[in-house]
Amino acid sequence: MNLEQDFKGFGDALINFLYSLAKSRATGTWTGEKVSNYVLSQALIASDIDSPGGLDKHEKGDFVESFIAHAWIDHVVTLEEAADVLVGVLKLYNLEEDEQKAMVDAFRRLLDHVQENHTATENPLRRFLGLIT
Repeated sequence: MNLEQDFKGFGDALINFLYSLAKSRATGTWTGEKVSNYVLSQALIASDIDSPGGLDKHEKGDFVESFIAHAWIDHVVTLEEAADVLVGVLKLYNLEEDEQKAMVDAFRRLLDHVQENHTATENPLRRFLGLIT
């Protein structure tokens, strides 16, 4: 198995799991949710991460999925820590009225959190970032 090639598929599942877990914790109701490439692309645009140029919405979504998956695999962020970041932001919103805005903001914050941890710990996310530039 080539893990580098599987990041997008694995990252997709991980992102959907994290959001489902976070939304369930924020609302007190267990749910299963999917996160769109639009949400992830908007979160990337709003984040402090320098992403490769020339990516469309789908490619930006794949980038975010791969970035978060790689961060988890490299122990830059734990599942609990990622879920906590998402929950903290989701609780600031009325999810019945502003869920998409909340999702973008939550994933933007998670991306920034991972980037901050990566910079502070000099973790191997550089290897991932080198793969896509």
